[in-house]
Amino acid sequence: MLAHPILLRGGIHHPTRTLSTHAFRSHTCGELRVDDIGKEIKLSGWVDAIRSFGPMTFVSIRDRHGTTQLVFGKDNHVDSANLLKPETVIRVTGQVPDLPTSYHKNPLNHDQVRGRPIDMVNANMGTGAVEVVVDSVDTLNTTSPLPLQVSTGSEVANEDTRLRHRYLDLRRPALQQNLALRSNVSMTARNYLCQLGFLEIETPTLFKSTPEGAREFLVPTRSKNQFYALTQSPQQYKQLLMVGGLDRYFQLARCYRDEGGRADRQPEFTQIDLEMSFVTQKDIMDVIEVIQ
Repeated sequence: MLAHPILLRGGIHHPTRTLSTHAFRSHTCGELRVDDIGKEIKLSGWVDAIRSFGPMTFVSIRDRHGTTQLVFGKDNHVDSANLLKPETVIRVTGQVPDLPTSYHKNPLNHDQVRGRPIDMVNANMGTGAVEVVVDSVDTLNTTSPLPLQVSTGSEVANEDTRLRHRYLDLRRPALQQNLALRSNVSMTARNYLCQLGFLEIETPTLFKSTPEGAREFLVPTRSKNQFYALTQSPQQYKQLLMVGGLDRYFQLARCYRDEGGRADRQPEFTQIDLEMSFVTQKDIMDVIEVIQ
């Protein structure tokens, strides 16, 4: 069951536990904390890094929520871990019992997720206080040699390579954080405007050609010499809505303008578009200033 996002002061909180399905994961890779000690867990994600130290192999597993360290200690598991490659998709199972008192003497006797000793906590990771001693591992998808590296801390490839292999570039935490931020901003704006009585109404993007300030993108139809134009803004639509009695309207509108690419001019962009009736200039400014 999906939970609704919760509106908090300063932004939106999205519960992550509801994203987990027990067939593949009970937690996300950025979710485990010391409070999870005593629970059975499953994790699924991409292999981020592999570090082999003799009888032990450490693997970092990553999804968009974060990274968790896995410990492979059994002989058969170490062999499996050493065959893994970065960006292989795996599923692991384990438990979250408390840190055994024999940890320092014989740390590999337990198939579990455990808390790390104080001197081994990684403060740079949200999950840095725990590690998963792997009980079982399944390879969900293998990987071929990669045209660029996307693991945490790897060197960023040039822009042409990144755009050519966008499906890989999108795995980088920096890009995923940008998309998550955009999602949170959109949801915050939606909740704020809905609380003020606005209606979110989608308007068509195919419209007749209108004389505005920029060139239009034209879309041909099946009828000879007849074209649609992609809307530069929903201006006429929202005026119709006001005349129709829908006194508070907004949408996250996609707009299209056939102009050269510049920092402040993009051919396709999204804007928070709104219109109000029976208000003064100050009323409009008060609404907009909160969004900004």
